[in-house]
Amino acid sequence: AFDVIIDDGGHSSRMIGNSFTALWPTIQPGGLYFIEDLWIGRMAEWNLVDNGLPIPDILECYLEQLIVAKPRQQQCNFSMPVDVAFILCQAEACVLGKSSQPHGGNTHSSRLSRRLSETVPIGTHSTAIQEMHRFATKVSPRPTSDKSTVHSYEMMYGLFLGHFMHTKHYFRLFEVGVGCGVNIAASVHLWRGLFPAAELWFAESDGICDAEGTAKGSFPQDAGVRYGTLDGVSGGRFEVIIDADGHNPKRFNQLFPRLWPMLQPGGLYFVENLQASRSPMDSPDGQVSDVMQCYVERLLLEQHPKPCVFARPDDLGFVFCQHGACVLGKSLKGHKGHTFA
Repeated sequence: AFDVIIDDGGHSSRMIGNSFTALWPTIQPGGLYFIEDLWIGRMAEWNLVDNGLPIPDILECYLEQLIVAKPRQQQCNFSMPVDVAFILCQAEACVLGKSSQPHGGNTHSSRLSRRLSETVPIGTHSTAIQEMHRFATKVSPRPTSDKSTVHSYEMMYGLFLGHFMHTKHYFRLFEVGVGCGVNIAASVHLWRGLFPAAELWFAESDGICDAEGTAKGSFPQDAGVRYGTLDGVSGGRFEVIIDADGHNPKRFNQLFPRLWPMLQPGGLYFVENLQASRSPMDSPDGQVSDVMQCYVERLLLEQHPKPCVFARPDDLGFVFCQHGACVLGKSLKGHKGHTFA
């Protein structure tokens, strides 16, 4: 059994697919499986697959099953291994993280059984993931954020922000879609407790409530905690942006073009609540899972990508997805998607 497997010699879709099928079971729980050279994607001379689908299509099929509670069945004939905890894709390559315990793949349960202590990747980040869950559920004042109770977002926050927890590192965090009333208090208590030096901003995307007025009675307001509607947020230049309004997939398509330019080079854009995608109540157009798959397609393939209606930002460095949520990493200035913080 291995903690890390790197496939850097496949090049052809058939070789990559056969290697993954044979080697994934040999990865230790919590291990990492890297796949390089995916730029060959849809090039005819490399695309030798018996089943007719090149590797990028298979990975995008896995993303659908990972993100959505009820994934579409059309054009997705590959079952993702139930112990895939996350997929991260950058230019020309991807890495799949293995859960510590199988948890049924795309069953987005609200029960606490799928705790991230059961899906911790190898390395020191595991401590940060466990710390966020501990703080959110046992230390942070009530009300408790659903980020680590109903959902298991401590994986992405622990992996990407864990090195800032309980430090004096200053950065600007902006969360939109926090809702009204006690929900605002839950997010503020969580982030203020984990990131004491961060400057926190909160907003409602549609301005249906006065976030500042609602929150005043719950905790003292200081220079590092600010509220307002989306249009009232000025200055931009955030290192972290959190879209917690993803229950409605249409919101992402409205918010992302406005918020992405506010993100600093090297910054992180978190999108929550994607398990609701493809609900019968939602429009079939513009689903966030489709957007993420388009972005991955364009990251992996510079030559011969399949048609995609969602244009990838030139400064997108990577896409990371776990159950019900994704993170978009912004490239450092001048690297056009090939380098990220």
